[in-house]
Amino acid sequence: MQTIKSLSDIFKLYLTFIALLVGAIFFLSCNPTQSTDLWPSLDPLPLDPDIEAQIDEILPKLTLEQKVGQVIQGDTGSLTPEDVKNID
Repeated sequence: MQTIKSLSDIFKLYLTFIALLVGAIFFLSCNPTQSTDLWPSLDPLPLDPDIEAQIDEILPKLTLEQKVGQVIQGDTGSLTPEDVKNID
């Protein structure tokens, strides 16, 4: 068995380990069977006729501002209750 003689031997061993690790990561990341889609596709849920009837009843009653507000509404991660109170 060979012993490590100097700091340069340790450094060479370290570089060899890093090169093998990088090579393994590169090899494993080139798997052609992996999906290249960033977003998975989801099948839509079936429509519920009762809910659709409620939507058809409510939508005509909303003003344009209310409809736009529903489309662009913020979530709790980006707005505070104080932000919502100060919207003009």
